[in-house]
Amino acid sequence: MITICPPLKIHHKMFNFTERPTNLTEDVQYRAEIVSQTCRFSDKFDYYADYTFENTIPNASKLIEIMSNVAPTLDTFYGCKWRRKSIPCHHLFDPVLTENGICFSFNSFKSEHYRNEFKNSPPNVSFDNNFDKPDRKIEWDLEHGYNDEALRSLKAYPFHTAGAGPSQALQLQLADEYRGRDNKCRTYEHHITLILQTPGEEPQVSNNYNFLPFHHYVTVTIKPQIMTTSERLRHYTPERRQCYYQYERNLRYFTKYTQANCELECLANLTLAECGCVHFSMPRTSSHPVCGFRSLSCVNKVATDFTSWKFMTMTKSNIKNASCNGNCLPTCFDVKYKAEIEQVPFTVINPFARLVALEVKFDEDVFSNLIRSEVYSKTDFIADCGGLLGLFMGVSILSLVELVYYLTVRLWLNLKERRRINAREIKKEIKEIA
Repeated sequence: MITICPPLKIHHKMFNFTERPTNLTEDVQYRAEIVSQTCRFSDKFDYYADYTFENTIPNASKLIEIMSNVAPTLDTFYGCKWRRKSIPCHHLFDPVLTENGICFSFNSFKSEHYRNEFKNSPPNVSFDNNFDKPDRKIEWDLEHGYNDEALRSLKAYPFHTAGAGPSQALQLQLADEYRGRDNKCRTYEHHITLILQTPGEEPQVSNNYNFLPFHHYVTVTIKPQIMTTSERLRHYTPERRQCYYQYERNLRYFTKYTQANCELECLANLTLAECGCVHFSMPRTSSHPVCGFRSLSCVNKVATDFTSWKFMTMTKSNIKNASCNGNCLPTCFDVKYKAEIEQVPFTVINPFARLVALEVKFDEDVFSNLIRSEVYSKTDFIADCGGLLGLFMGVSILSLVELVYYLTVRLWLNLKERRRINAREIKKEIKEIA
């Protein structure tokens, strides 16, 4: 899955901190509270005098709607090509909510990402211009991949290519307009963020990202790292093999277990325990308060501390009353994506916008995978012991049987024979005396 995050999160026509309204109505205050979640104020304390920021956001059910309304839409994408065929960008990309605001994902599992009872509570972004998006049936699984029919069909979802090279690439033209800038709310960066991740994972900008500089042709070459697990390990416990099969671990919010989803769920639990609320981008129930602007320092502190907590065994005793239901081990079948990025600058043509030409492709047609397996099974251990004994001591299985025989049966027979001989001699001595 490819997630692209434009630098502009708030369009100045929808809400502008620079042009502070003279009449701060309750609605303006509420919108300011929500919009401030994605701002980086140069001096946030200056805005406490202008707006009344709170510790939690009241009526958080409207948060996603308001954030979607003020954010730039897919107009950021000027052109999309998939395998050299022009396709409407909203047919390829779904809006998603990250900790940095609205982003757009290719090959997203948005429709089947959360469990049914939580589909209305977690972030679920939609735009009006997606009304003609085609229905998609997910035909891929992390453990089993595509079935034979889907593998032969290039129309299967999530989309896959027939090989490497530019003819099988995803090509995009991205633009960021200067005229959409809000000087007070510093969401304006000098790059576009690109995230590569396994389909089914919640995109997290802070974990794994790449920068796409403006006014450059950028080529991203993907090298998958595939990890599978030997069937001989299935009978081991997850702690011993250090991975989970899908049926071994269920998450509260997500339909599919991945290490990243597990850690995000743990982080949400920790944030709720420490701050009394969760970040707007975290999975949650309808009863969980959403953190306001004044609580963001607590949220950021928990996120920073979590980088050290997640290397510990996640138990109820060591995560301060927030249960993670066990350690977040990797999945036994996993895919990671490494990217090599090439950048070539080009001359600026549009003085009112910053442009990026992006091409994403695979490095090779076929990829090898790593297999997690046991170094020594019980059979291998016994065979190695027998081989070493036979090599250095001339011992065989028959020799071991003979050893047992002489230490048990033979010893018992010798003792029995000795007692019989002693009894005979005693009888003989009695006869001689008589």
